[in-house]
Parts: sequence; C-alpha cells; structure tokens
Amino acid sequence: MSIPKDKQKDFIDYAKKVLGPTWKKYGCKKHELYQVFEKIVIGKQTIEQDKFIERLYVEDSFDISNFYKVTKENELEKTKSYEHQFGAYLIELRVLIEAV
Repeated sequence: MSIPKDKQKDFIDYAKKVLGPTWKKYGCKKHELYQVFEKIVIGKQTIEQDKFIERLYVEDSFDISNFYKVTKENELEKTKSYEHQFGAYLIELRVLIEAV
C-alpha cells in the first residue's frame, strides 16, 4: 500500500499501537509492518519505494474468511482507517498459503 509522505510517520505509530494489537486480538500470531525505501523485487513482484508491506502471521488452521468478516463487523473504523485517516491507496491483499 502507499501512504502519502506527510502521513507516513503517523501511520507507522498507528500500526504499532493500534493495528498490531487489534489483529492479534483476533488470532494473528504476529504483525509486521515494513517500509520500502528502494525499488526491490521479491519473486515476481516489484515493489516501488515509499510503499508499506503489512504482514499478518497466523496458524495453518486459521479461518481467514471469518477473520475478515469479524474484523469488518467489530473493527470497521480501524479497517477503514487506512484509507480515510491516512489516505492509503494501491492497497493489495495477498494470502500466502505455504512458505517455502
């Protein structure tokens, strides 16, 4: 996802203080936020600088569909904060099935 430069610091603070604990409350084992400072290539994916990568780690038995349903119902303000509060754009969701 991309966050305008003038909102990046506030977004990083928000992610650490609010988003991470929220996702953990719903079963995520670990929450990470990476900021890309250079253009990099991961596999077939090119990531441009000034992008953020948010990773949620879960158990193999984790019900991802239920996670999004429940967090949308209970935490809508937080899930919408990306766009409304921080002006996020180009948000992508990728689900990794198996780490190799």
